[in-house]
Amino acid sequence: MPIPSPNKDEKKGAFVSRCISSIVEEYGQDKAAAICYTQWKNRNKKKVDKSGAVETAGHGLSINPDVMTHDQAVVAKVVLDNLIGMVCGLAKAEGEAVPGESVLRSMFYVEWGVGEEKAITAALAKLEAGSGKFTKRELAAISQLIDKTLQGEFVDPVAGKMPSILTRWYKKAKKSVASTHGLEVLWDSIDDKATEWLYDHHMYWVKGYYNKHLSNALSAHVADAMKEGLGRQAIGEELKGFFDGYPGVRNQPLHYWRGFAANGMNRTRQFGKLQSWQDVGITELEVVAVMDERTSAICKRMNGEIIPLDMGIAQRDLLMGAEDPEDVKTIAPWPKVEDIESKKIKAIMEQGVIAPPYHFNCRTDLVER
Repeated sequence: MPIPSPNKDEKKGAFVSRCISSIVEEYGQDKAAAICYTQWKNRNKKKVDKSGAVETAGHGLSINPDVMTHDQAVVAKVVLDNLIGMVCGLAKAEGEAVPGESVLRSMFYVEWGVGEEKAITAALAKLEAGSGKFTKRELAAISQLIDKTLQGEFVDPVAGKMPSILTRWYKKAKKSVASTHGLEVLWDSIDDKATEWLYDHHMYWVKGYYNKHLSNALSAHVADAMKEGLGRQAIGEELKGFFDGYPGVRNQPLHYWRGFAANGMNRTRQFGKLQSWQDVGITELEVVAVMDERTSAICKRMNGEIIPLDMGIAQRDLLMGAEDPEDVKTIAPWPKVEDIESKKIKAIMEQGVIAPPYHFNCRTDLVER
């Protein structure tokens, strides 16, 4: 089936939803979302000739890194990762870093696209409603409006879907352990507490994404336009341009949500397996890294190390008991390789480096020994 293209005056959210629904059976949810976002991002770009473009087989999507924004490149990489994985048999069809990641990632991609579009629309409407010279006070008000709109149109929908996704994959992780021992999956109050913490913890970072990663860059971008004496229409174009390319933003949305989904699902699965291992009486675990060209030096160092189950359980309990979500950085820190490369595992665990994830977009797992 041909890939849909945006219609004239069609909004981003409407197009992405229409596009995904039309090709999801052929490509799957994750790949369909990646393709449709790339179609939207490229809607105003001229076609690139074959000398400068890479055409991905099967859906006619042309990818030219020289004319792509960072977000477009990330989406294109998702598509290429999936295709290469299927052709070469080196990755799962969904291109997952960890099992279940694509489910969470696709949800973030779709909801962010809808929320982003509505935030831009609200910001432009407020800009156009004003008159005279655009002021710093108006810029602050527009930034607050964008945050408020994203809270309602992105954060709230994610909050409604996150509990069932995390709980389902927590249960799957528990079952993967119990079934190997011929046992039924046990469920107790500790599992309710664990899944509640996982939801609260991850929603804390979802809610804070705009203010932590985007608001300052947006304000700086528009402030530069104000210094040039641009009028309201031109400033509106600068606002739209910011959301198209996210200049000055290190953790751009598609990159951030992909890594966030991988880490969120990794921690969810580790929590589920740790509890199930305790249920069945396992005492020692082994760190198993995915060893390929993407493997970090940190995970290469941790690969093969033996972790006592009670250390993993103790760390989980500390995380669930933390009053401040920021405390996770102390309880389960992401180390620098120089902090662990020459140390023995006991010293490494004393630093809080026990159960994965060990860094952003971490694929490393624990298995029973």
